[in-house]
Amino acid sequence: PRLLFLSRSAAMKSSVLLFLLVLSFLTAMPVFAQPPSADSSPYPTPSIAAGTDPATATRAWLDTVPADKRAKSDAYFEGGYWLILWNFLLSAAISIFLLSSRISARLRDFAERMTRFKALQVIFYAIPFLLLIYVLGFPLHVYENFFREHAYGMATQNFGQWMGEQVKFIVINLIVTSLLLVGLYAVFRRAPRTWWVWGTIVAIIFSIVMTIAWII
Repeated sequence: PRLLFLSRSAAMKSSVLLFLLVLSFLTAMPVFAQPPSADSSPYPTPSIAAGTDPATATRAWLDTVPADKRAKSDAYFEGGYWLILWNFLLSAAISIFLLSSRISARLRDFAERMTRFKALQVIFYAIPFLLLIYVLGFPLHVYENFFREHAYGMATQNFGQWMGEQVKFIVINLIVTSLLLVGLYAVFRRAPRTWWVWGTIVAIIFSIVMTIAWII
């Protein structure tokens, strides 16, 4: 019974960590800053008296924005909220697929055959695993961060320039995430009862740091 409990605990740990890793990787995929399209024109600045209520001043400025431009802006941001949901659902789908197909298990076995050192096993597992996540998430990613940005006039890069930025991101992410997982698994081995706490905290911090780093 104890062995069965331990095996179930290990399976649960792997499932949760896998989902957190997929989610953090997909949400960390950057929207690189690009120059706005050249056809954008400034709106006239309304005359606002000093001491005007901020809400009134904001409304006065919004009234100067053409209705079609305002509708386009609303659609862009509302669509962004839906994409947060789709990214979450895609993360769950990728996690389920990698577990149920035993691809994750085969990558683990491959890493264990390559070396007996635990730290290197994590790296040999993480690199092909992260590349697989990127490939599976690429269709939504390219729509969200390339085609959609161009459709709303928020980007000017061609596909080759954009893809070059993605390659840089992948290389940096492979290095950073592999090292992160080495440390994370070391913590798991020393804190078997609270691994889920540390896994959640690290995944959240990783997503925030990667997002801020790319914005800067």
